[in-house]
Amino acid sequence: MWSNRKARFTIIWAIILGANLALWLAHQGLGYTMKDHPNLFSWIILFDLVVLLALACLGLLASWLLAFRPELYMRTIERSIARRNVGQT
Repeated sequence: MWSNRKARFTIIWAIILGANLALWLAHQGLGYTMKDHPNLFSWIILFDLVVLLALACLGLLASWLLAFRPELYMRTIERSIARRNVGQT
């Protein structure tokens, strides 16, 4: 399962969205308002911003690597794709 990149991507985003939804539902289910616990939403927003910035940095790193050494990294990517597809028909 973890060798499949699409499944891994989907599971990671499901965990992120599930964590946000669980925090929000727990907050709503207990009957609190924003006046009671404003820090909870601050933590949710901070978590989302950290995830967004981490993914943006990962994208920038990948594009930087491909921009300055494209032949080396493209060969590496092609080899890894070829290795993954050996057992598939």
